[in-house]
Amino acid sequence: KKIQVRALQGIGMAKGYMNQYQEALKIFEQTMTLAERKGSRKLCLTSHYWIGYAYHHLGDNERAIEHWEKSLTLALKADDTHNATIVCRRLGHAWSALGEHAKAADYCQRALSMATEADDKHSQCEAYHRLGIACEGLGERQKAIAHHEKALQIALELGSTSFEECVY
Repeated sequence: KKIQVRALQGIGMAKGYMNQYQEALKIFEQTMTLAERKGSRKLCLTSHYWIGYAYHHLGDNERAIEHWEKSLTLALKADDTHNATIVCRRLGHAWSALGEHAKAADYCQRALSMATEADDKHSQCEAYHRLGIACEGLGERQKAIAHHEKALQIALELGSTSFEECVY
């Protein structure tokens, strides 16, 4: 079943990359059903993540947040800092999209703390960028600039030829 779930997730991801988010959502919901039957926290974690991804791209950030929160809980229970960092960044993005910039900043700060502790430069770059966006929404322009400059500095350290390579 693990291989089946991973294969379905791959199909769902491909559908998402083709902007076929409704179809991707149906596939990711299938992966969740299979992951729950298998009793695999890791597969549930990734299924919740991808369901959140689909909802976010369908414009339903509330439902995206619901699934990303579940994914975050599972990641933290498993001491999976890498995925917890990714999910916190996504939660920050979703809260910003809803205009809840203080919540967005909190999640981005959590992501930054975890990424710094893990010495994950790519995740630090993304967290600084998202934190900058949250600060912009809070009207904290100088903080926003400082966070974006830090993201750019890390991107350059990583040898990214474009900022998007680091941030997206």
